[in-house]
Amino acid sequence: MSTAKPTEFSCILKVSKQQLGTKPYQDAVMDHIFELLLELFSIHAHSIAFPEVALPAVVRLRKFIKTTSVPKYRKQFKQLVDKIEETSTEVTNRRSKVSFSPKDLEEVERWTSQYRQQPNTIVKFYKTWKTMKPSIQQQEREEETGNGGNEETSDVEETKVASKRKRKHQSSENKKKQEKDNTKKRKGVNKTTSEDTSHTLNTSTAADLEDIVEDFQFSSDED
Repeated sequence: MSTAKPTEFSCILKVSKQQLGTKPYQDAVMDHIFELLLELFSIHAHSIAFPEVALPAVVRLRKFIKTTSVPKYRKQFKQLVDKIEETSTEVTNRRSKVSFSPKDLEEVERWTSQYRQQPNTIVKFYKTWKTMKPSIQQQEREEETGNGGNEETSDVEETKVASKRKRKHQSSENKKKQEKDNTKKRKGVNKTTSEDTSHTLNTSTAADLEDIVEDFQFSSDED
């Protein structure tokens, strides 16, 4: 079952091995990675070197999006990549108009300060996401609770089926045992009958022999 509470990384040091393979834990890990990446790039969103800073992460995230089999993760990180690339395009277009070089640190700082007054794509997205985060988490918890209820219902049904199969198996075993006992009884009856018949035949044979002996003796006396 996947009804465990989501992992709160802000107040734990490690999790048990049993938790590692659960869906709530995996979802919590991916959500935490998403949040940290979004926060990181929003911090550097107004840097004149943002495109170069974001490029390695974008490459790895695109590879993850192509290889993951979970639609939720694919959609989640594709949205992040899109916002990063939009921000990179904004910064590239804005810095293409400057006349100073990267070694002019004072000019770079002045350019960054001015640009910071105008929130760009990823900063806007981060602020919106933080505002909506509680409602999104609440919705996910409700969905998990609903799934948990369905799973509990399914478990009850499975228990009923298993109980029914067990009763059927016990009935079959009892039937086989009864048939075995009946067979033993029949064999015992047949054996008793055979012994009685043998005894009767032996008694009858002995009586016939006695009659023959008496007849022989009687015949001898007459002679």
